[in-house]
Amino acid sequence: MWNLSNIKKDTDFDNLVYNNTDFLKFFAAEGYPCYAFSIRGHGHSYKPGYWTLSFMTTLDMLVQDVILGVEYVHSKHKNDIPMRQGGGRPVIVAHSNGGSLTQRMLSEYQVKCTGLVLLAAIPTFGG
Repeated sequence: MWNLSNIKKDTDFDNLVYNNTDFLKFFAAEGYPCYAFSIRGHGHSYKPGYWTLSFMTTLDMLVQDVILGVEYVHSKHKNDIPMRQGGGRPVIVAHSNGGSLTQRMLSEYQVKCTGLVLLAAIPTFGG
């Protein structure tokens, strides 16, 4: 998990979480709290072997990685600015498979967010 912003902007706009840093650099430069994380086997995360990742890692295991990232960000910001509409819950920006995992997380688990932005996301029912 990387915190891309050094400044906390006093705004009603909650923090952003994304599974890739490309789109968050703009918001971080504007001073919004931004976080990027990668799920197991991707980016700088734990890399299980090919067979383990391909055949023994379930979709729900990857969703759990997303949940941990979202809950981590919420725990850091739940007391920041009480007036924020989302109460420290992040706006999640997800792309491709991250969009599918995020949709599954929000529909199948008790996870909440302030908003969701999907960019060329894979639908939850297949690719």
